[in-house]
Amino acid sequence: IKGKALPWISNFLNHRNLFVNFHATFSDFYKTYQGVPQDCVLSPTLFSLFISGVEKYVNPSQIGLFADDVVLWCSDANICIMESQLSRSLVNIQEFAVNHKITFNASKSTVSLLTSNWHLYNYCPELFLMSECLNYSKFPTYLGLTLDSEVNCGKHIEKIADKARKILKILKYLSGRDWGSDASMLSIIYTTLVRPVLEYGYQIFQVASLTNLKKLERVLRGLSRALDIVALLT
Repeated sequence: IKGKALPWISNFLNHRNLFVNFHATFSDFYKTYQGVPQDCVLSPTLFSLFISGVEKYVNPSQIGLFADDVVLWCSDANICIMESQLSRSLVNIQEFAVNHKITFNASKSTVSLLTSNWHLYNYCPELFLMSECLNYSKFPTYLGLTLDSEVNCGKHIEKIADKARKILKILKYLSGRDWGSDASMLSIIYTTLVRPVLEYGYQIFQVASLTNLKKLERVLRGLSRALDIVALLT
């Protein structure tokens, strides 16, 4: 960061006070010495710069970062090796947290196992973060995508299909009333409310089973009948 940007950012982050306004009654001021302001367009970028370099601490595991959502993973045929690798990575990432004066919330963190070996479907890996055992989640959700241990997109498709059906019921109700929306408006509602739900994360549908894909197909057929449009999912 060069020029006037660095002192400007320094002034932006320093000398900040917090207070609570409740029915025109103000609390005492509280000085903050770390963190970035919430709901500020610059905050995500500054936070990303702040935690850059964390990937050096997680070897031999892999890491994915999106804002303050962090995911660690590793792959191996031997589950004991995977647990050992992730355990080392979690210990190392704690060192990063201490050095940067941040805390990873162990109570909101989970551990999952994705495998095609049905003998391991009920296996619960035991990993610790900040000396706290991580909860096991059979169907973890990351960035809006629900993963499943069977790796067939079953749980994710089930959720989005259920959400789309609820909206479909509203569309059917509106389309069957004289005072309801016309066809063009219903089509806009479908495009803005239903279609994003069905198409979000469609890339993972490549591993979806035929049975689960048929669940989506039934929802799309219902939409086509309600709106008299043809919706194709490719």
